This record gives sequence, C-alpha cells and structure tokens, in this order.
Amino acid sequence: MHRKIRIGVAGAGKMGVNHIRIVSELNSQFEFEGIFDPDPATKKIADTYGISYFSSYEEMLDSVEAVIIASPSSLHYKMALQAAEKGVHALVEKPMAESVEEVDAIQQAFRQRNLVLAVSCVERFSPVIRVLSELVKEEEILAVEVHRCSPYDPRIFDVDVVSDLMIHDVDIVCNAIMDEEPLEIEAYGMNVFSDSFADYAHAVMGFSHGVRAFITSSRATQDKIRMLCIHAKEAYIEADMLNKTITVKRGIRYVQDAPHISYKQYNLTEQIVVPNKEPLKEDIYNFGLAVAGKPAFLVEGEQILRDMRTLDRVHTSIYEKW
Repeated sequence: MHRKIRIGVAGAGKMGVNHIRIVSELNSQFEFEGIFDPDPATKKIADTYGISYFSSYEEMLDSVEAVIIASPSSLHYKMALQAAEKGVHALVEKPMAESVEEVDAIQQAFRQRNLVLAVSCVERFSPVIRVLSELVKEEEILAVEVHRCSPYDPRIFDVDVVSDLMIHDVDIVCNAIMDEEPLEIEAYGMNVFSDSFADYAHAVMGFSHGVRAFITSSRATQDKIRMLCIHAKEAYIEADMLNKTITVKRGIRYVQDAPHISYKQYNLTEQIVVPNKEPLKEDIYNFGLAVAGKPAFLVEGEQILRDMRTLDRVHTSIYEKW
C-alpha cells in the first residue's frame, strides 16, 4: 500500500473551503492533518471533517509535509517562505505573490530545498482548456478573444480584477495556447465598486507572427461569462468554460468539374466531447502526485514567472493612465 501524504490547508475562506472539501475526498492520497485560519470559528469546519484545527500556521507546518495556501493574496509571500523554511511542499492559490521579485524569491527557496512548489491556476486543469490546448496545436492562430465576467463580490477586497480574474486568462493564453510571452501589451481599466482597484480591465496583447489576444475581465458585470474564442486560418473555435463545451466551425471548399460552377462551399461544425472532471480536484490530485515523486501536470517554474511578468505589464499599462 502506498504511503499517504500528510497535508494541511491554510485558509478557510471562499477558496479555502473548496480545497478543504476536495482534500477530504482524496483520502486515498492524503492524510488530512488539519486546517489553520486565524478565525477561531474555523474550528467548526475542522470538526465537521473530523480533522485538527491549528491555532497557528507554524504549528500546522510542524505537523505536515505538504500545505495548500489559500489565505488572502497579501499573505502568500510570507506563508510560502515559511513553508519552504520548514521543508514543506506547497500549492499556493493564485496569485502566488504580488510581484515578479516575490515569486522569484519563493521559487528559489523551494528549489534550494528540492521541494515541490506550484500555483493553483485552476482553469489550467479545466477539461475544456486541456482539450483546447491540444486542439490548437494543429491550427494557425490569428487571434484569441477571452471574456471572463462576474458580478461584484465584496469578499474579494485585496486585489484588483487583473490579479483576481485576468490572471487565469493570461495563464491560458500565454502557456496553454501560445506558449510564449507577449511582445507588446496595451491595457485599460476602471474602478466601479472599489476605491483604488480596477474592477473592469481590457488588455490587448501582441505575440509573434502577428497574433493578437484580446482579454476582457470584469467583476462589475451582472452575469457570469467564461468564453474563449480562437480565430484560426482554417477554423473558428469557441470554448464555453461554464458549460464545458467546445465548438469548431470549418469551411470546406470543393472545386467542381462543371464549367459553370467554380466551387461549392460546405460549413462543417464539430462538437468536441469534453471529459467531466472537477478542475480543482485535478489540480490538487496532480500536486499530490508531484509530492509523491510521480509524473504530474503542474503550473510551475517559468510558466509562473511568465504569468507574473505579463500581469506586471498589464498593471503598469492600466495604472499609468489613472
């Protein structure tokens, strides 16, 4: 029988409770030691799952070999470094930290100790994105459009819409579709409900071979939208990340022998079958595989730095206009 990985979850907020639920479900892979959150009321959540409640983060780190950091974004840098110092592998909720320099420092700390470090960019584990990333390898991409919109959520108070929502699509476009960093970026944003943060943002990114990506992110839209469209030379691909569907439309032209008919054009529509898997469960499961020394799919290393460098440029382009 394989050994279970002793794991804990730091943070029991909006995302933390999802991590807690899934770790408890992956009981053949993990030995769930417990959770930490500075709010003592979190003990009720621990009691529900029959696990320990740690009153301090340091105490939990002494009891585990892996940790999921789902605390507020402003705490990620400090908590990730503490995990590295204790020799604990870490899966950190996005964004991993607040700057490229902080991400680089975290990566160095984990690399020096030969520890697994990954960021939980859950959309990369979406079956829609996993299938799409394979599909586009055969296409000559012209442009990419992404719309990620949500109603306002007052519980998200410490980051703007770029770090909250656009980060997912920057990661998808740069790593799952284009596999490169943008050559140029122009971005715009506006605050709607926040005092000093952008709640709506639009970024235009230029890649090699003239490919353009148009990314719109909003937490001031009275509907939830998760759409990704790819304009390719031979196809138009539409991915609905909410409904988990991929539609490919192609035009096929046939030359005819009859002298009065030059060609006939047929439109072909393909519906791609997408596996029904929960992205966050796939994310945590792969983290467990990596900690156990097995082959795994993770968002890590240069991909994280590529995301952060791109987000920094988006932020600069937005806020220099304010």
